[in-house]
Amino acid sequence: MKQEMTILPHNVPLDIADCTSVLEVALKHKINLEHSCGGMGSCTTCRVLVRSDLSHLPSRNDLEKEIAEMRGFSPQERLACQLDPYEGLVVEIP
Repeated sequence: MKQEMTILPHNVPLDIADCTSVLEVALKHKINLEHSCGGMGSCTTCRVLVRSDLSHLPSRNDLEKEIAEMRGFSPQERLACQLDPYEGLVVEIP
């Protein structure tokens, strides 16, 4: 069964097969999502806002947790390069 997520404002279901991050999903589908560090989690330019149910979000990895604490991210602010895509996830590019 095909698994999909959505990136706003594009609002089109996107196949997440073979993608290990939301950034990879965006790039696979030719959606412009800044990522000046190349997806290494150090620049925060790929920050997205989670618009789906936060209770389904995976925990931040150590790298993302450190950056989120330094930058004062809210729970819905995540780094697309560090966030695993999953069925039904909806994120918005600010």
